[in-house]
Amino acid sequence: MTLRHAQPADLPAIVAIYNASIPGRMATADTEPVTVAAREGWYGEFDPDRRPLWVAAGQGFERWGTLPRVAELDGIERDLVILGRRVG
Repeated sequence: MTLRHAQPADLPAIVAIYNASIPGRMATADTEPVTVAAREGWYGEFDPDRRPLWVAAGQGFERWGTLPRVAELDGIERDLVILGRRVG
């Protein structure tokens, strides 16, 4: 598995993973698929030094959206990791 900062070329795959989560209604309140163009501003808010967006590829799946220490549960800092289906 390779872990790296997301690049603009990753945005279509990130959007595909996000859109695949919409029918299950477990990860988003969106009811309609989003477009790559609609997510360009969202992507532009990420900064490798202060608000990273990572892509981990390999082993038959894609993982994206790891945000370290974004929540505390039972006194323990937790990371948010969003897993998706393999694309491409």
